[in-house]
Amino acid sequence: VGEVDDIAVKFDPDSLEMKVAVLLGIEPDRIAPIKAIKTHAPNVVMNKFIERGMRAQLETGSLLTGQLFVSLEFHPDLPRKSLITTGKYPEIPAVPATMDQLRRTVTDVLAEIRRMPLDKIAQEILETVEGTNYLVNSPDTQEAVHNLNAALGNVEKLTEGIDQRVKSLHLSLEKTLAKARTAMELADPNSPAAVNLNSALKELASAARSIRVLTDYLEQHPEALVQGKSP
Repeated sequence: VGEVDDIAVKFDPDSLEMKVAVLLGIEPDRIAPIKAIKTHAPNVVMNKFIERGMRAQLETGSLLTGQLFVSLEFHPDLPRKSLITTGKYPEIPAVPATMDQLRRTVTDVLAEIRRMPLDKIAQEILETVEGTNYLVNSPDTQEAVHNLNAALGNVEKLTEGIDQRVKSLHLSLEKTLAKARTAMELADPNSPAAVNLNSALKELASAARSIRVLTDYLEQHPEALVQGKSP
């Protein structure tokens, strides 16, 4: 919609801040409205564009020659501004070039990296790794693991021994109960001895059932011998 007519460097005498002023020659006829508008004043229309987010930005036209051009693009996410009319020519607000933004981002990241105490961080990581390695391979840790394995082995042997004793007791009671039944058959059913023997047999049967329940529970929960019965 136009071309660059002039480029100049301007500076503030007090702060010595420098700015590059680019004079654009825009041809209004190349920006034609779709329908008739009330006014054709360029500044009025241009100000509406700028309020909607239009900004000037340098873009690369050729990577081989390094030639640049001024892009007039809309950035609706930027803060609202208006056309600057305090100078000799109306001024379109500008935004940094894409390459400038990338360059600044990289520079900021490198600056942050330079401020990081990399040597200290590396030393702390090395000390942490060495400390972990010492903890894992230290004689105390190895001995603790060995003792834990030995304790688990003892618990397992204790569980097996008690389980065998309970089973032996269960078999012994079964044999005693069988002999008692035989004696009961030979005795007079109405005698006092038979009555007492019957009561004894009931108690022995109850004890046998209790031991059978205990045996089944220990087979499923051998840890109860050490930890106790769970709620």
